[in-house]
Amino acid sequence: ALRPADLDRPAVAIALGAAYLRRLSDDFDGVTPHMIAAYNAGEPQAALWARYCFSDDPAEFYSKVTFRETRNYVRKVLRSYAHYRDLYGADLPANLSADGAPAAAQPPPSTPTPARSAPNGR
Repeated sequence: ALRPADLDRPAVAIALGAAYLRRLSDDFDGVTPHMIAAYNAGEPQAALWARYCFSDDPAEFYSKVTFRETRNYVRKVLRSYAHYRDLYGADLPANLSADGAPAAAQPPPSTPTPARSAPNGR
């Protein structure tokens, strides 16, 4: 059985963290900004923000994140992600800017559109 003290062991902490990130990836269809927001603010909150998006544009999702702490966290993690991608020579996805932050959000449509379901019905 896992004990709280086991979290002080790097191998255990890394294995648990990786398993949680895998679950977030499955739950949010691998959409990185959604996963990061869920890690910081909780899965129900990230799913709620995703439901209010009219597109799959990461910038739109970012604009829906109402918690300042989470928005800053998403930006910081995506920026670090971009630096690591640059370091290891991989291309950034087209919908992320060079510093890793979502590209500028488009204004929402002028007429309301029904919110789409969040990943996995959340």
